[in-house]
Amino acid sequence: MFEATAQDLFASLDQFWPTRPEWDVPEANLLVHLHAAARAMDARAYREVPLEVAGERGKRLDMLIIPPAEDQPVVWVEAKRIWANNQADAIHADIQRLTAPTTQLGDNLPDGLLGRPVTAVFVALTHRPAVANWWTNAHAPVPFNGSLWAGALSAAIAGANRQVFAHPQGQPRPSFVLTATWHR
Repeated sequence: MFEATAQDLFASLDQFWPTRPEWDVPEANLLVHLHAAARAMDARAYREVPLEVAGERGKRLDMLIIPPAEDQPVVWVEAKRIWANNQADAIHADIQRLTAPTTQLGDNLPDGLLGRPVTAVFVALTHRPAVANWWTNAHAPVPFNGSLWAGALSAAIAGANRQVFAHPQGQPRPSFVLTATWHR
């Protein structure tokens, strides 16, 4: 599903870059294509689903995907674009929420959803090859200065199944879709 999302997004970005050429594309564009890929698999996809997080109020999951088969895990998705050093805190907070055992969906879940396995996915869009290299290579230099990139954030993704889908010849700039997946 994520490879189909990346390929569809890359094809769309070759047609139109929906922001200034020097800026990264907002993550909402990534979520639009993820929604389409989920629907193509007959899954249901919902945006901004309330989360119950210990010590935090008003938190929402960027997307919840519910596959049609009850033996398939539901997918929790948080999305970001990675373009600057100052994003480390927000990315780390998203990953902590996704992977914390105390994080739960709200209590208005439909029958049959309780007890299903959960796959948590952090998905990001970047135009920086150094970020894509760091994402899958533990020995690569961190893409930005800052202790959080080298410390807590690197540790947070270390246990995940990580993938990079690349469109290096994209116009007006290369694009990379990054995923990190955990089974809760």
